[in-house]
Amino acid sequence: SGSSLCRSTASMYRSLWVVAVASGLAVQSGRPQGGTELWRFATSATSAQMGVQSSPALSKDGATLYIGSNDGSVYALRARSGRLVWRFVTQGPIAYSSPALSLNGETVFVGSADTRLYALNASNGAELWRCSTGGPINSSPALSPSGDTVYIASWDAHLYAIAAATGTVQWRFDAGGKIDQSSTAVGPDGRTVYIGTTGPTGDIFAVDAATGTKRWGYSTSAPVYSSPVLSPDNTTMYVGSSDNRLYALDAKDGHPKWSFSTGNHVDATAALSPDGTLLCVGSGDGSVYGLHPTTGKLRWRFVTNFWVYSTGVFAADGRTVYIGSEDNSVYAVGTTDGSLRWNFTTTYQVESSAVLSRDGGVVYVGSDDGSVYAIAS
Repeated sequence: SGSSLCRSTASMYRSLWVVAVASGLAVQSGRPQGGTELWRFATSATSAQMGVQSSPALSKDGATLYIGSNDGSVYALRARSGRLVWRFVTQGPIAYSSPALSLNGETVFVGSADTRLYALNASNGAELWRCSTGGPINSSPALSPSGDTVYIASWDAHLYAIAAATGTVQWRFDAGGKIDQSSTAVGPDGRTVYIGTTGPTGDIFAVDAATGTKRWGYSTSAPVYSSPVLSPDNTTMYVGSSDNRLYALDAKDGHPKWSFSTGNHVDATAALSPDGTLLCVGSGDGSVYGLHPTTGKLRWRFVTNFWVYSTGVFAADGRTVYIGSEDNSVYAVGTTDGSLRWNFTTTYQVESSAVLSRDGGVVYVGSDDGSVYAIAS
């Protein structure tokens, strides 16, 4: 019967591996075990150019993946197959700046080392507008809760608030030091934004989102490449520093609540579990730490073989965190005890932070080898 044929066909494809190679793209379909490559897409960037350090963004319907590359391009890829939808070329590398989507999903925002923030049509990659800053952009854009404003930081030591519809600068905040990689955290009420700087004192600022004036500042003793992360109740801000510590600061006044020391720089951005009960962060000492968000006490430690600058992404149920390491690998780590579930090895270091498919079955991540990977979760 037709129904039995469908069941038979489905059964066949569950056990069938199909491999196709075209234009640098390798595709596998079926139901593979966790840590199995599903497809990979090769950008034009080489490992000598540090390949793909940017982190992917997924469209609202989960069908399209957007990511930057050190070849200066933004790529839109089919999430199921890795096939190219469109490519937009800027005039400089796109290193750590990761695309962000407008609330309606119709616009892609991304920064480039050519000093510009770009707004692109998400469907076809056409440029909508560009806004120039005074230096390279190595940070990722962030949107206000209303979607009307996009925040971007620049090496010119300024944080910008830019009208999302037009690219007009609304205000700029002088942070007093270069902002490199640290990206804006936006409070859920939209009233305050937070940013770190790579000046020698490692300043962290809370800035009034309406006016661009400083609300408070806190200095660590070393540059801050990490991006601030807010607790679910908006009372605590977590941020790492090159002084080897992760800090928990009071989001209202910047008063330190606790700090946790690692064996090397904490340039990675921390990640909170979906239920807010576990804080994970990587360190230059090669470890991923699982911490209690309220106290900063260590719950577990997972050790990789090199620096960890990637930010972890949690499975929806919070039981697994996926994170990259500069030992060339992506790891799936159990969040109960920090045990290894699987690891996947690329051909060069992984600084990109992963994103999960809408159903949680696929891990998408870039590698410094110049490729974008889809890996079974």
